[in-house]
Amino acid sequence: MNDIDRERMRREMEDAAGRAAKKTDEMLEDELNTLLEATRVDLEDLIPKPTDEAEYKRLIEIVEEASHQNNKVAFLKDKIEEVGSSMIGIAKKAAKILG
Repeated sequence: MNDIDRERMRREMEDAAGRAAKKTDEMLEDELNTLLEATRVDLEDLIPKPTDEAEYKRLIEIVEEASHQNNKVAFLKDKIEEVGSSMIGIAKKAAKILG
C-alpha cells in the first residue's frame, strides 16, 4: 500500500467517523428532547401502582419484617465474631502460659 492509498483510506475513515458521530449526536438529541418533553404525569405513569391496597400493605410488612430479621442476623454475626476473636486471644495466652 503506498502513501496515496493510505492517505485516501485515512480520509475515508475520518469521514465515516464524522458521519457516525453526527448520527449519534442526532439520535441522542432526539432522546433528550423526548425526556425533556415528558410531563409529570408521564413520569408518574412509570411508577408501578399496586392493584390491591391490602396486598401492598402486606408486602410492606413483609419487607419490614425481613429487614428487621436481617438486622438481627447481622448483629448476631458481629457478636459471634467478637466472641470468637476474644476466645482466640484467650487460647493464645493460655498456650503461652502452659507452653
